[in-house]
Amino acid sequence: MASLPPFKAAAHQHSLRAYHQIQHWLGNKKIPEDWGWENRQWAPICYLGNECADQLAKEAITKGDPFFLPKPLSYLKSEIRSAALSIWQDNWDNGETGRSTHDIVPRVSNKPVGWNREELMLFTLHGPFPSYLHRFNLRTHDNFLSGGKGDPMHYATKCRFTFFWHFQTPTVSLELQWLKNILTNNLSRTRLRLLMRFICDENNLIVEDIH
Repeated sequence: MASLPPFKAAAHQHSLRAYHQIQHWLGNKKIPEDWGWENRQWAPICYLGNECADQLAKEAITKGDPFFLPKPLSYLKSEIRSAALSIWQDNWDNGETGRSTHDIVPRVSNKPVGWNREELMLFTLHGPFPSYLHRFNLRTHDNFLSGGKGDPMHYATKCRFTFFWHFQTPTVSLELQWLKNILTNNLSRTRLRLLMRFICDENNLIVEDIH
């Protein structure tokens, strides 16, 4: 027994128990009626490999530790992407900058919005406008030379130098919808691009009093 490999030694012990069990039944001259599959596992005619496999299967069920299959790589990537978007969305909703853009694009996405340079100038309010330059002390005030606040809305609806590309002036309550309508209309987007290009090219005629 000592020289046998562990699994052979275990099989030998099982065979001995089976032998003694059969001798006991033969001595009583009666084999129990309930001697089914569970007891036949001790029969000496079983193969060593099958016997060991059965034993290991039983131990796995009764004593084995739970086994958790790792998540697939695609699932982990999806979870990381979802968590990153959630953090990004929270920062976007609660940030202190980009509020005008947030009004138009409230949901973050990995897909670009498809705005060109001129459209970005209108929707972000960043450009050669008195209102923007004044924020960085590049202008003494934020008004246009003819009066009124020198923001993109002024150039798009009231400025006398940009009359050719004017849009209809929206009410204050409809300004956001007005901007969204421009984005969904190709003709309006073309007019907007021409307007902003004119402002950039002829800025010296429109903006004055720059330090």
